[in-house]
Amino acid sequence: MRFIADGMLGGLGRVLRMLGIDCSHFSGPAVQLLLIAKRENRIILTRNTRLKGRKGVIFISSQRIIDQLKELNQNCDIKKLIRPLTRCLICNVEIVPIDKEAVKERIPYYTYLHFDEFYTCPSCHRIYWNGSHRKGMEERVQSYLDALT
Repeated sequence: MRFIADGMLGGLGRVLRMLGIDCSHFSGPAVQLLLIAKRENRIILTRNTRLKGRKGVIFISSQRIIDQLKELNQNCDIKKLIRPLTRCLICNVEIVPIDKEAVKERIPYYTYLHFDEFYTCPSCHRIYWNGSHRKGMEERVQSYLDALT
């Protein structure tokens, strides 16, 4: 199951990517959104009432992200899709391991000294590692998982 979030649900899209769920983002006109969704075989997530009720569209009425996540889960069971922290939060592409030496010149020296596992996005080349920010992200992921149970 693949999603595309419109401009009104960018935050939800980012959370879905954090959970490892394939969710791209598009903030242009609804006509283009419909074309992209069809071409890429994606389900549209929107708050746009003009798209409500259309085939391949899930209308999300909630305003808070945690409630949006619950609402989406009620529409289609997303729990089985969850693979936390496996996608680029920007590009939506699955991140892949990369050799420490290959990122040496692209990361802070302290990071190079204290961490051994690195991942990269094959699309935007952003580097990820399990730094101090990881604990906060894991806590957020857990709060989202708790909300879905």
